[in-house]
Amino acid sequence: MEKLQFLNKFYFKLLGLLFIASCGLYIGIYVSREYGVVSVGSLFDKVFESPGRYLSNYFDGDLSKAEVIKISIKDEEYQKLKNKRDAAIEKGMLIKADDDYVSAKIEYEGDTNKIKMKLKGDFTDHLEGDKWSFRVKLKKKKTLMGMRVFSLQHPGTRKFLNEWIFHQFLENEGIINLRYKFVHLYVNDDDLGVYALEEGFEKNLIENNK
Repeated sequence: MEKLQFLNKFYFKLLGLLFIASCGLYIGIYVSREYGVVSVGSLFDKVFESPGRYLSNYFDGDLSKAEVIKISIKDEEYQKLKNKRDAAIEKGMLIKADDDYVSAKIEYEGDTNKIKMKLKGDFTDHLEGDKWSFRVKLKKKKTLMGMRVFSLQHPGTRKFLNEWIFHQFLENEGIINLRYKFVHLYVNDDDLGVYALEEGFEKNLIENNK
């Protein structure tokens, strides 16, 4: 039994090292191809060749503000979402049905459009606390940021920046990728903070990727 546990730990550590090595190899190839870096020394030369630019980028990111999205939903429609959420928390899973969608309005950059929305996700990581995940569909063929269908979710459900970086890699390699960004969400004037906005699977996705 002890020998089996030892082997399991050994193989687990080996797989971990192989994964880290693969990631390092990919990043090394990417940096070398994009920036002409062929050694650790040349990497430091690139970093320190223009320190003012890096400091500027840092402060731009630190002081930047996410775009604001506001959702307005009637009390009875919101209560329907809440009941569904409470039931999911009790069961440990969101049970989906055809009538889950409720009507609401969404405001972005001064434009207001009618939408239908529902809770999103399979497990309760999408529904814990006040930051619930939503699937949003705009009505009458309207779009928001070029998207007709998208999700709004706690960034933690997508490992924070990891998902954004993943789609940046896909775009760089010319592979179909989702529009993915961070926004500041309000629901009925309640400030829910930063959310991850993730494009849904619609024809707009294919068109945007040409």
